[in-house]
Amino acid sequence: LAFDIVSYHITKDIFLLASLQNNGLYDTMLDNSQLRFNVYPKGNSKVHTISGANITSPDNTATNGVVHVIDRMLYRFPEVYTTQYVHEHQNLSKISLLIDKGGLHDQLKAQNITMFVPNDEAFNAAPNFNMTNLLMNDTAIASNITVNNSGISEPDLITKNGVVHIINKL
Repeated sequence: LAFDIVSYHITKDIFLLASLQNNGLYDTMLDNSQLRFNVYPKGNSKVHTISGANITSPDNTATNGVVHVIDRMLYRFPEVYTTQYVHEHQNLSKISLLIDKGGLHDQLKAQNITMFVPNDEAFNAAPNFNMTNLLMNDTAIASNITVNNSGISEPDLITKNGVVHIINKL
């Protein structure tokens, strides 16, 4: 486990911050694993991240490479897509059924997506919600799900192609 943790934090080449590409994927020393580099605007500056961790002190050169200090430990990305994550969790059965009925699998396999996924309790608590009527209305199923005053009960569930946030209201 220690070998896997450390190996996941090391890339197979030397990369200074200026050479990293936004949304770029970089192979790690851990087999079949990659880190994703992103740049986000923050006021008049930019925030640089690697697989979700902020790079707090970049470009510390050493005789055999470079060290970028980050603000948290990195975790290996799962090998599942967002739809597979949803289908495998029992408390997400209603949204899973709607994804199937709406034929949304291909759309939800896109890269860099974030899903706000209502759990089954959210469907049950929605006033005037009728699952049968929704299942018979393909147009309504294919509409985008948005967050509006909904609490996030399980945030930042990282999948192969994005992030899932489970919300507690429709």
